Amino acid sequence: MSDEADLSVVYSGAVDEVLAAADASRQSQSLDVVYDFAVAACLDSSSVVVDAGCATGERARELIRRTGCRVDGVELLPQLIEWGEAETAAAGMADRLRFQQGTILNLPVPDGHADLVMCTDVLGLIDDLPRAVGECARVLKPGGAMVCHVTVATDRMAVFEQAELDASQGTVAASMNKALLEQALTKHFVIEKTVDLGSQHRLHAIESGNNETLTNLVRAARLMSWPDTYRPVHGDLAYRTALTEALWGVYQLLGKLSPVVWLLRRP
Repeated sequence: MSDEADLSVVYSGAVDEVLAAADASRQSQSLDVVYDFAVAACLDSSSVVVDAGCATGERARELIRRTGCRVDGVELLPQLIEWGEAETAAAGMADRLRFQQGTILNLPVPDGHADLVMCTDVLGLIDDLPRAVGECARVLKPGGAMVCHVTVATDRMAVFEQAELDASQGTVAASMNKALLEQALTKHFVIEKTVDLGSQHRLHAIESGNNETLTNLVRAARLMSWPDTYRPVHGDLAYRTALTEALWGVYQLLGKLSPVVWLLRRP
């Protein structure tokens, strides 16, 4: 038995009391803080936003709904742009959201073009943080703002877990380090606000009736329990990628990964 364990506590009513207390919701925050920060940056219908790594434009369209701004979305993958343009047209927002193919390392946007840069869960995939952050600063007007969301690794994340994320999801361990991220960000920006969501984003979703994380927990358990059922059929890479995809939200729920959102200002 561990020297630290106290069986009188393990088998006492105190443990049940703690667990019962944890049954109560703590009013956890969602990732809507991204939009809250954008609104706090004083966006309105005259504002121009660059969404660096916009994927299909889902976040950009929500920002347009909330502020009426105009968004230039930059995305690397042509397939995501194609899907995004179709979804944007269906939403009646083609006049407010324009897609361009490009990378955050070389944004196809003129200097001083935007009032706000939005970058959500992109920097953790980039191996040249100084260049990426410098590009975001370049396209902003003086005094412009950046809303930056990155999923960072915490000290609960095991080395082998991070290595498997890097290998299968394309993450970069150094770019998921909060201290290194802030070092890169503060070379070009002043930090006005920071929210470290920890487990809250996933808790909020579950408490709101979204069971995606719980579904993925079960998927991960099955994938890990019967790998020989899935690997021969789908291939090793697809199997490993599916497993880490399922574990991503579970790691957030357990506090191994934490979404951090910054509101930054270009001097």
